[in-house]
Amino acid sequence: PIILCAKGLIEDDEKGGLFLTDYMSQTYPKRPFALLSGPSFADEIIKGLPAALVAASDNSALADSVISDFAPSHLRLYKGSDPIGVAIGGAVVDGGNFDWGQNDKFPTIAQPHYSMDGINFHEEYGPVAFTAKFRAEAMYNFGPCLSPTNAFHLLQGLETLPLRMQRHMENTAALLEFLSAHEDVAWVRHPNLADHPGHEIASRLMPRGAGSIISFGVKGGRDAGRAFIEAVQLASHLANVGDAKTLVIHPASTTHSHIDAEAMKQGGLSDDMIRLSVGLEDIDDIKADFEIGFRAARKKTKG
Repeated sequence: PIILCAKGLIEDDEKGGLFLTDYMSQTYPKRPFALLSGPSFADEIIKGLPAALVAASDNSALADSVISDFAPSHLRLYKGSDPIGVAIGGAVVDGGNFDWGQNDKFPTIAQPHYSMDGINFHEEYGPVAFTAKFRAEAMYNFGPCLSPTNAFHLLQGLETLPLRMQRHMENTAALLEFLSAHEDVAWVRHPNLADHPGHEIASRLMPRGAGSIISFGVKGGRDAGRAFIEAVQLASHLANVGDAKTLVIHPASTTHSHIDAEAMKQGGLSDDMIRLSVGLEDIDDIKADFEIGFRAARKKTKG
């Protein structure tokens, strides 16, 4: 079963819903598929399910078009706003293949529910207990469905998703080659590269491409990284990922500027790091734009 629901249920941790964010995926880079939760039932889910069997994406463009059938998962959560750009929504896919009553790790699913007349969702619904619970709580707290307009835009966007993903992967491969050979780049990180620690598992689980997010270092450190993102003109300086447009951000001078060097290091970040979300533009235009950024970075460090 697929449930389309309001984005608040996917992202609002303060209200106890599930939330998926780019920031958390950066903060916990060792979990390629992470289900991140607020203080309610999502906590018990992530504690009870094996991490490899929970797939979550903050960007549905990196979902079924990338994750192959060889990637086992009991639950998949997708946020539908980024790749569509005009709608807010998400999807929860329950595989119906997990025994929620096998132990006591899921008390609000396999034991009497504290606020819904004591219903035991596992006893009543068996393998689709999670879907029943999720649907009941969603309707109770947020309403039963998306607005018609948002649902329409999401469905329209899904029609061209395979074609967009093909272009994302083509541009990503070309930029990996471009950046890896560039004299102003200190390092490049992406699961498709052979020296990435997750290369083997990414090749096995995501044979059609491991996403369009690239991290790389600009020679010259923090000042050079900041000069790069301030100079590019085609790429947008945004913290989003998965957009049709190419997006870049320099965490050291923006999102993580308040964090000291040691905390950044523990989080897998560095002063020279640029996070790149590869878009659908002509690859030659993207490369030309990056050359503008690299030229500004060189000028900054030499000046």
